[in-house]
Amino acid sequence: MAATTTAAEPTTFLRLDTQSAHYKWLVAGIVLVAGATQTFAGTSVNIIIPRLMSAFGTDLGTTQWVATAFLLTRTLVMPLLGWLGGILGNRNMFVAIMIGFIVTSAGCGLATNLPMMIAFRLIQGLVLGSMEGLTAVILVGAFPARQRGLALGLRAIGWSAGQVVFYALGGYLVEQISWRLIFFLGIPSALIAAGGGLLILPQHREYKGEPVDYLGLMALATFLVPLLLAISFGRDSNTETSTLVLLGLSALTGGCLFILRELLAPYPVVNLHMFRVPVFRLICITAFLNNLGLFGALFM
Repeated sequence: MAATTTAAEPTTFLRLDTQSAHYKWLVAGIVLVAGATQTFAGTSVNIIIPRLMSAFGTDLGTTQWVATAFLLTRTLVMPLLGWLGGILGNRNMFVAIMIGFIVTSAGCGLATNLPMMIAFRLIQGLVLGSMEGLTAVILVGAFPARQRGLALGLRAIGWSAGQVVFYALGGYLVEQISWRLIFFLGIPSALIAAGGGLLILPQHREYKGEPVDYLGLMALATFLVPLLLAISFGRDSNTETSTLVLLGLSALTGGCLFILRELLAPYPVVNLHMFRVPVFRLICITAFLNNLGLFGALFM
């Protein structure tokens, strides 16, 4: 039963005082576990690509879609964070994401062929797409304004700790037992995060009735999908030049349509006007270069 609170206070399943000094550390602990768990999905495939190629008899260009598919759908879902949080509530959304991670990770670990694994990775990207932003929202809501930098720093510790554990333990399991265990490695921590989130996290639901910019999402997909296909096929010397040109033109057209749609839409899925703010623009450029180098290095 939810705790009895005033109208201004969020509710929790346990009888917790959300205004107490120690409550924010409970929230931070759950978010740290979830952040560490998320790294299992984001980087799990990178160290087993050669194993997948051997197990399923595929080449590098095909096998890399196990990683690319996850990043593609994850990107498409990111802009829906506010809408989904308003519909489901932050706590319910957090728990649903953790449960979705468990199901899709098990599906990947039990996959009998590469298309099946890619399908589960596509779903996993859809499930985890909002997680990064959601954990930031939860932490910012739990910590006072003067400690929000500390809160977001703690979230980064969760990611880093997850990678340290993953590459040490995961590498051992791959070498000594089976590559399939990589996908099961994050399930215990996901169960802990889901249970802790259900019992401890506050429930916020602020649905404002704003519609989803489905046309904007479709335009974003028409940009990203052909772009990634062109990059993937471009490494193959057997790919026709006309195919690459067609994909490139499709990506260019999709990108232009996306920009035009977002500039004109009353409720854009990505508010491009934010890029007029110099600090925001610089942060986005820095984040792009950071992820470009990080994921490129991890894949190598």
